[in-house]
Amino acid sequence: MKKTLALAILSCALPVLPIAGQVLPGSRPVPPPPPPPPEAAGAQMARFDLDFKGGTPQELVEAIQKQMGKPLNAIIPDDCVNDHLPALKMRGVHVPELFLALGAATASSIVVPSGGNGYSIHQTASRFTTTGSVGPDSIWYYQSQKPPIFPKVPPKPSCRFYQLSGYLDRLKVDDIIMAVETGWKMMDDGAANPSLKFHTETKLLIAVGAQEKLQVIEDVLKQLRDLGTERLSTDAKKP
Repeated sequence: MKKTLALAILSCALPVLPIAGQVLPGSRPVPPPPPPPPEAAGAQMARFDLDFKGGTPQELVEAIQKQMGKPLNAIIPDDCVNDHLPALKMRGVHVPELFLALGAATASSIVVPSGGNGYSIHQTASRFTTTGSVGPDSIWYYQSQKPPIFPKVPPKPSCRFYQLSGYLDRLKVDDIIMAVETGWKMMDDGAANPSLKFHTETKLLIAVGAQEKLQVIEDVLKQLRDLGTERLSTDAKKP
């Protein structure tokens, strides 16, 4: 009787161990370990040295294949074949590690005009990536993250009228226009020059074009006006 009672007490004191594969009520199953990241998976791949002088994505792929001594599965879109990649000098790297460094080295932020006075900031990068598991037979595809190209909208032309009657007593219309056109020619900005037309009856010079070009007309007339004022002042002082 005493032996039976001792065994019963001992069995109550021992912890209850679950059977393999059994989940006890109120407990949470242990999740499986996450798959290794691409860097860890690529660590088992062959390492090589690379001295790439810079060039196209296809030239980089060919340089890698030469150093590895085996083909590299790579896809390069047609619109990216002329991209230029920077020089890469590596020692003891594997393919995933190399492509990870390439993406980091080419990442940058640039400011892009978006029309008018607006602008936007865009991220750029050039990289090889894969959607499958990383290994010797992985298929890598090239991506080039480029900023959008906004269509160039020409500025809306302005129309201005300039009264020349106060200048024509000492200058010809052609002389004034020649001075203006000389200024436009020296600007040499590639933009079209405004259209000019002189209205004889009203002595108005009519100009249609970009505001920065019309400013040249105003500057020329200001200089001529100041010159005329200076001459009048000098004539008034003569005895």
